[in-house]
Amino acid sequence: MISKITTFGLSGTRAFRVTVETDITKGIPYFEIVGLGSETVRESRKRIRSAMINRGFELPAGHVTQNLAPADVRKAGTGFDLPLAAGLIKAKGGRPETYENIGVIGELSLDGSTVAVKGVLPAVVCGKESGTVDFIVPSGNYKEALLCPGVNVYPAADLRETLEALDLGRDEFRRRCAEIKRKEDVLKNGTDPGTAADCEEVTAVAGYYDFADVFGQEGPKRALEIAAAGKHNVLMTGSPGCGKTLLAKCFAGILPDMSFDEYFQVMQIYSSCGIPLDSGNGRRRPFRTIHHGITRSALIGGGKPLEIGEISLAHNGVIFFDELSETPKTVIESLRQPLEDKKVFVSNYGTREILPADFIFVGAANPCPCGNLFEKPGKCTCTQAAIANYSSRISGAILDRIDIKINMRSVSGEKIGTGKGESSANIKKRVENARNLQRERYKDEKFNANGDIDNIHYVKACALTAPCRKMLEKAADSMGFSVRSYDKTVKVARTIADLEEREQISEDDILESLSYRGTEMSAGGVLA
Repeated sequence: MISKITTFGLSGTRAFRVTVETDITKGIPYFEIVGLGSETVRESRKRIRSAMINRGFELPAGHVTQNLAPADVRKAGTGFDLPLAAGLIKAKGGRPETYENIGVIGELSLDGSTVAVKGVLPAVVCGKESGTVDFIVPSGNYKEALLCPGVNVYPAADLRETLEALDLGRDEFRRRCAEIKRKEDVLKNGTDPGTAADCEEVTAVAGYYDFADVFGQEGPKRALEIAAAGKHNVLMTGSPGCGKTLLAKCFAGILPDMSFDEYFQVMQIYSSCGIPLDSGNGRRRPFRTIHHGITRSALIGGGKPLEIGEISLAHNGVIFFDELSETPKTVIESLRQPLEDKKVFVSNYGTREILPADFIFVGAANPCPCGNLFEKPGKCTCTQAAIANYSSRISGAILDRIDIKINMRSVSGEKIGTGKGESSANIKKRVENARNLQRERYKDEKFNANGDIDNIHYVKACALTAPCRKMLEKAADSMGFSVRSYDKTVKVARTIADLEEREQISEDDILESLSYRGTEMSAGGVLA
């Protein structure tokens, strides 16, 4: 007798449908798993054997062959344990076949209980897209699976519960799933921030640093507000201790909360990495801090097996590079494509995977080896050659992809400890208002922020008056702008106008945007 069980494999952040085919024939007892499974998959034979015995199921006496179809796609991970065991028991003829269209995912411990696995949310999404809306998952993955709207999820504590759920007809299975969900909702007094509906209500902002506690630095605060409002990349350059890192941490607190679609995308990425879902985090955007010792593969992703890089973990959020000039140049250069395309291509066992990487880049760097170039005359001890060599660590191609460059100096002693600045909560309101204007303006497009305007919509969204265009052209010739730098200056001006709730970009907006081109760092040194 041959049985078939639907399950899912994981490749990067996406899942793919897999059919577990089981055949038992007469012959010398032997158990083999084919279909291009990894060593982890092949080891599942031992876990399945112990789990079946410890849960009271008899092992088949004949030759067992289990195939993971399609057989030409590599499979890895422990999530095949549960469907393999269920398929084996069904093929043995010990269970009736009443309802087949159920996705089964999960690992088995030796005692037959289920163990949570990574990638359940992408698997449920894949199943729904391919016509499967009913799933059996480990109890530990239950809340995660429920994040996907329109599916029925049965949390199985062990192998026996899995087989009992498979024996139910479609209507009874769905009735049981609805009953379990109702009980969960009652236990939580009707609120569960881990579900799709309840996530609409979560707007927690606690836990961030507050701009009100940052002394001075009003110019950089304004620049970061613009960056948050338009989704612009930022580079802060200044002496050690002038507040670059603190401002970056405050920046996360003024970003608008994620929409449910954005939240859902992020949760699929984190699920595929096996990172626990923090329902208390609500809709706050990811904020990933990068140490300058990071490797290229850890940043971009890739390897065998495929690992998700930091830029994908920062999807729909922020990636903060501290001490950017100390980061190896090859690592920095690997950001060229993601900054431009909002995604990254990596290789995985001969196949090309596309990983999401739509983030705001925030960098912090010293302007010279001693870090004091922008401080009072005489404080910097570096030679011009040393300054030029240090600044060349960040290439012109990377600088060209940064919208806002901020030069910072240390805060004067008279400002330290005196009064409080404007709170992050107030700044966030203006940012959200500007983002709402952009969302309405680009409601029919694939993007919803000024920083993501493509070339097709650039002319209409960033229309300039004749005086504005003349001013910008003169500045561009004087500063030696590339076409990309010119466009980014206009996009930042568009965001400044949105913060003031003006549809037309003004000359003042252009002037302020030009001031954020900062001190350009290039192979030729520091250029004023």
